[in-house]
Amino acid sequence: MNDDILSSKFVIENGMDYEDFDTDICSNALLIPDTNIGFTGLVYEDWHNDGERGILYYCYYVDGFEEGAYIEFWDDEISKIREISHFRLGRLDGEHKKWDDNGNLVEERIYKLGTILKYRKYGKNGNIIKEKKEPNEEDLKNIKRQEKNFKTWIYSFSHSYHRIETIEWNKKQITNKEVKKLLEEYIQNIKDLKIKKNLILTNPFEFRFLTAFEKSIPKNAVDKNPTIERIKNPLFKKICICYLELCYLAGKGYDVEEVSTGKADKDAREYYKIYDPLIEIFEKGGSFEVVDGHVKVGNEFDIDFSDF
Repeated sequence: MNDDILSSKFVIENGMDYEDFDTDICSNALLIPDTNIGFTGLVYEDWHNDGERGILYYCYYVDGFEEGAYIEFWDDEISKIREISHFRLGRLDGEHKKWDDNGNLVEERIYKLGTILKYRKYGKNGNIIKEKKEPNEEDLKNIKRQEKNFKTWIYSFSHSYHRIETIEWNKKQITNKEVKKLLEEYIQNIKDLKIKKNLILTNPFEFRFLTAFEKSIPKNAVDKNPTIERIKNPLFKKICICYLELCYLAGKGYDVEEVSTGKADKDAREYYKIYDPLIEIFEKGGSFEVVDGHVKVGNEFDIDFSDF
């Protein structure tokens, strides 16, 4: 997983200070003040000293719970990272590393939904002083219970965010022919929606659900976070933002009951898979280019959508 470190300037300009939120007494979820609504967006804590200001840590939150990378600093220098962890649905999940103030690695752990699978602790000379090589039977039971609790997770915004976060952009596992097929599927999906809803749209790759259906979500809820910032291709970044915006409305995060009770957006719930062909291309390391009414897939395929 790629953990590009965000600058203090970016975090402060686009994030929210942890101290500005309320906390749910039971779940410890981060709540928008004077509401019972979990916050979605970038959160940080900072320090102040003689007129200077820096970041202690930052993390992205989904519906009040940590999601994705958590980065903690010894101070405000990129080289002085204290800890990097990863969260999924508010639980530690994936790699966890700690360094001392001299930059020496002192601890490594692997988590699965809050359960430690493996760990190593290092001494001053880098030697291993404590180690767990594999999960025990009780660990596996805990993981199974957690997975059962989150069996409906696929309907949540957290699932969508995790899909984007775990994309390995430079690891190609798909042929250009397969990319072409998925692109054609996506273009047809948007064309069918355009006809059904009488949308004014000339380029399927400029489709944005929020604009087409006149919807809105909280400011910076999905577009200002570590996962989106590491996407270098402007078109792919835009597509991923549009996908997350749609899924935010469709799932409303952890409370999947909102779908059945009518609290989730019904239009979003109906079309939440419309970007899936493109996201699948990204997940498999595929690529394409959109130029003047055409989609180019390497030097092999050229899809014309000029009559879209």
